[in-house]
Amino acid sequence: MDQALKISFVISCGLAILAFFIGTQLIGLFQSNDQTVTMSVIEIFCHNVLISFILILSVFSYGLISLLLIASNFLIFGMQLTAMVTKVGFWHMTEKIFWHALFELPAIMIAASFGFYLFVSQLVLSQKFNRNKFCWLMTRLTSLVLALDLIASIVEVYVSNGIGEP
Repeated sequence: MDQALKISFVISCGLAILAFFIGTQLIGLFQSNDQTVTMSVIEIFCHNVLISFILILSVFSYGLISLLLIASNFLIFGMQLTAMVTKVGFWHMTEKIFWHALFELPAIMIAASFGFYLFVSQLVLSQKFNRNKFCWLMTRLTSLVLALDLIASIVEVYVSNGIGEP
């Protein structure tokens, strides 16, 4: 794997973990909603793909958009999970999100990592821009992220949403 991509992945994961843990400490700012919204595989897939494409294309902002999206989304995710644990308990919350998160979180982190790619490769590592390598990486990572988004949306609708239902 490309060194710049490895460093970008570490940055993305570190930022996500930090924002998540800060979110878990912001008790009371997120109110759990009792209403359940049922979405189709296509709706969830389109939502996830939109976020993934924004993260991937944030490479042209040298990761600034990735930084903002990862920080804000994982902060909210931390608040949401804390509210869910308080309301339904740790095991039920884990049971509800675990299976689709196995696919959705890697998709998000891979897309965000590519968002930091130009920043790391050019500004941190001082590598010369290689258009062929850049396009090859973008194509491969986009394909992987789309596959993970599709699997995550199918699992969310047919597995995660059915857990705990009568």
